[in-house]
Amino acid sequence: MIKARIGLSRLAVACLALVAALFVAPATQAFARSYSIDEVSIDATVSSDGALSVTEDRTFDFDGSFRGVYWDIPTTGYSGRTVSVDVGEVGQVSGGSLSPFVASSSEQSGSYQVSSATSDSGASVQRIKLYSTQSDSKVTFRISYTLTGGVSAWADTGELYWKFVSDGWEVPSDNVTCTIHLPGTATTSTSDSTILAWAHGPLNGTVTRTADGAAYVVPEVGTGEYAEARLTFPVSWLAGMTPSATARLDSIKSEEQAEADSANAKRTAAKTEVYGGAAGIGALGVLSLLKLFRTRRRYKDNHRPVFTDEYFRDVPSNDHPAVLGGLMRDGTIEPQDFTASLMRLTDEKAIKLDVVEVSHKTLFGSKQDKDYCLTRVPSVADKLTDAIDRQTMHFLFDVVAPLTSDYQHHADGRDTLLFSDVSAVAKEHAETYSDSMDAWKTKVTAVCESRGFFVDSTKSGKGGLMALAAADVLVGFGGGFVCLVSLGSDLGLLVGVVVGVIGIVLLAAINKMDSLSAEGVELRAKMRALKKWLCEFTRLKEAVPQDVVLWNKLLVLAVVLGVADQVIKQLKVAMPELLENEEVHANLRLVHGLLRHADARGHLHADLQHRCPGLCRAACQLDHELGRRLRRRPSRGGGGGGFGGGGGGGAF
Repeated sequence: MIKARIGLSRLAVACLALVAALFVAPATQAFARSYSIDEVSIDATVSSDGALSVTEDRTFDFDGSFRGVYWDIPTTGYSGRTVSVDVGEVGQVSGGSLSPFVASSSEQSGSYQVSSATSDSGASVQRIKLYSTQSDSKVTFRISYTLTGGVSAWADTGELYWKFVSDGWEVPSDNVTCTIHLPGTATTSTSDSTILAWAHGPLNGTVTRTADGAAYVVPEVGTGEYAEARLTFPVSWLAGMTPSATARLDSIKSEEQAEADSANAKRTAAKTEVYGGAAGIGALGVLSLLKLFRTRRRYKDNHRPVFTDEYFRDVPSNDHPAVLGGLMRDGTIEPQDFTASLMRLTDEKAIKLDVVEVSHKTLFGSKQDKDYCLTRVPSVADKLTDAIDRQTMHFLFDVVAPLTSDYQHHADGRDTLLFSDVSAVAKEHAETYSDSMDAWKTKVTAVCESRGFFVDSTKSGKGGLMALAAADVLVGFGGGFVCLVSLGSDLGLLVGVVVGVIGIVLLAAINKMDSLSAEGVELRAKMRALKKWLCEFTRLKEAVPQDVVLWNKLLVLAVVLGVADQVIKQLKVAMPELLENEEVHANLRLVHGLLRHADARGHLHADLQHRCPGLCRAACQLDHELGRRLRRRPSRGGGGGGFGGGGGGGAF
C-alpha cells in the first residue's frame, strides 16, 4: 500500500513556477541551466548479520553546464538508531560497465569525496560528491554503499524499514525501481506468509513479492516526497545478529493496517474527486450542447427568410454589387468586389475600355504589345451619385493616373489610364496605392454598415453561448490538466479535453451565427438562390433571358459570387451571340486586362487570378476568339500620345 504524499499544493507550486518561468525565461535564457533525474535503479541485499548492501544507479539529464552531483545518505535509522555508512565503488556507468572514480579532495572530474554533513531538513547525513564536468548530456552515475544498523532483529521477526528514496532531492526522481534481496530465502516460496512487504509514498507505487524478497516500482517521487520499504521475515535468517527480547510482529501488522486504511481512504477520496470533477466538467459540456441546440434553433427561426424559392433569376436589389458582396461575406471586401465595381462603371458608360497597342523600348529597338486602356467619360462620370462609384473613379483617375510616368490631364476630362500603368504605380508607389485601395474598401464597408444589414434586432443568445464556450475551454482543458497532474486521472483528462473541444465547437457555431437584419436575411437568401440559378440555368430546360442589359448586371453579380467562369461556359453553349455583344465582351476584357497586368506585389489585381481563376481563363479565351471583331485604338508610343480616330489591325 502506497501512502499519499501529494496534493493540490504541488499543482499550485507547479503553476506558479510555470507563470514565473514565462516572465523570467526571456531575460535569463542565456544563463539558465536545469537537470532532471530520468531513471533510478536500486538493488539492495540484506545479509545475515543485518548489513544492507546497496547499489544505486541514477540517470541525470543535464541542460547546461554542471560540475557534478551528490547523494545525501541519512545516518539516522528506524526508532532513532544510528546508522553507519561505508561507501564502496563510485563512478559513471556507460554501456553497462562502470568507470570508477577516485577518492580525492582535488575536485577534479573523475573524483569523489565523502564527508559528514547536515541536510537542508537538519538531518545528519553522509554526503557523497561526484565530480564530473557535464554540459547538455545524459549520464548515469553509480554509488555502492553498505548500511549497518538499519535492520532490526526482534524476538518474533526480522525487519527492514528503509527509505530507499529520501525526501531531500532537488528535483523529482522518475521511474524508480528498487529490488530487495533477503537472506535465507532459497527454500522459501513467494507465498510464504512469514514474509510481508509494504510500501509507503506516492499512491501510484506498487510492491511485488519476488523469489528472494520484494520489488518496488514508483513512477515518480517528487521533491519533498519519499519512497519507503518495510519488510518482515523470519528472524532466524539474521543468524549474525542477537535478537531483541521484544516481540514486534503484531504491532507492525497493526501499524501497517492503519497505514493501509489511511491510504485506501485517500484513494477513495481521490477517486471521489476524480469522478466528481469529471462529472462536473461533463455536466458543463452537456449543458453547453443543449444550449447550443436551443440557441441555433431559435437563431434559425428568427432568421428564416420569407423568400424560400430554390432559384432567383433577377438582380435582387438596387444595391451596389460590392455592397452585396460585402453582405455575402459578413462585411469582408474581396478583390472581385473591385472588379465588379469596374464592370458596373463600364455598364453605366462612366468609363470606356479599349484594347490598344503600346510600343516598348528594347535593346534592339522597340516592341509592340497589347494593353488595355480605361478612359474616363466626363459626361457620365461627373453625374455619378453612388458613393462607391465615385470612390472607384477617384482611385483610378485622381490617385493612380496622376502617378503614371506620362500622365496628361485633358481639358475635357477624358483622362486615360493603361492597365500597365496601374501595375507600375502599384510597384513604384506601393504605400500610396495600398492606402488608396484601403480607403476604397473602407468606403464600401461604410456603405454596408449604413444599410444596417448587420444590425440584428432579434435576441440571438450569442452572449450566453459565448460565456459557456469560454467556460468550456477554461474548465475543460484546465480541469482536465488538474485531474491528470494532481490526481493522476486519465478519465478526468479525457472528459476535460472533450469539454474543451465542445467549447471550441461552440465558438465555431457562434462565428456562423451572423448578426443580420430582416432585409439582410432576405437579400442573402435571394443572392444564394441567384448563385444556384447561375450555376444551373442550362440544366433547368427553361427559357433563358435574352436581355443584354440584364445579363450585364448578372455577370457583375456572378463575379461577386465567384461563379462567373461557370456562367460564361454555359452562355457559350446556350447563348453564344450574347458573348459577342460589344458591351458584354467589354466586361470580359476588363477581367482579362486585370489578369494580364497583375502586379507582383500581390495587390488587388494579382489577387483576382487566385480568387477567380476560371473567370480569368474564360475571359482570356473569349478575348482571343472575339478580338478580331473588336475596334482597335491607335498604338501608343513609349513617349506618350493621345487616343483618337484612325485604325489598324493585326493578330494577337
